[in-house]
Amino acid sequence: MIDIKFLRENPDIVKENIKKKYQDHKLVLVDEVIELDKKNRETMMHGDELRNERKTLSNQIGSLMKDGKRDEAEVIKLKVNPKVASNWVANTVLGYLNSVEKEITDIYLTPAMLADLIDMVESGKISSKQGKEVFKKVMEEEKEPKVIVEKLGIKQMGNEDELRNMVLEVIRDNEKMVEQYKSGRNVYNFFVGQIMKKTSGQANPVLTGKIVKEELDKQ
Repeated sequence: MIDIKFLRENPDIVKENIKKKYQDHKLVLVDEVIELDKKNRETMMHGDELRNERKTLSNQIGSLMKDGKRDEAEVIKLKVNPKVASNWVANTVLGYLNSVEKEITDIYLTPAMLADLIDMVESGKISSKQGKEVFKKVMEEEKEPKVIVEKLGIKQMGNEDELRNMVLEVIRDNEKMVEQYKSGRNVYNFFVGQIMKKTSGQANPVLTGKIVKEELDKQ
């Protein structure tokens, strides 16, 4: 019986020995065993990662519950990034509650609804700025985030070809700013701002920034 570790580390030696004893068509079995071993190890590693993630989330949820931060804990239970969830609760949700002098139980918002909104932002479906606007509309109209997004037709532009054409148009229309960029002036944000203005803030800011830099560096 061949040791799997030896096979993993010395496939050529194993193949040579098999070739001496058997016909060449048996050699494919070595590659098949190595591939199966690789997939098995990847599955085991993924399982370990999931267990560690579950343990980490469990500890974070327990800590938040202990500190009285039940709302953040409930959002994290829905598999939202803990740091992102905390930022939304601390800045957007609590900021709103303070402005209207209400408690969390007095507003139209559940952990699941907040998790849906965060997911739309994190997945790139809508921008962070649009996310804040949707949150405000959720509070005003008492409708779920997905309903508000569909109703307003909000979306984030992420088509690279479409954005690149816009960037090239802005560059053509602003030759003086391009020259300033080439001379070392920090006018990068001007071009990004023009694209955001053209798209009413719907352009993906990260992708826009990447394209702007690429095209400016070509000039």
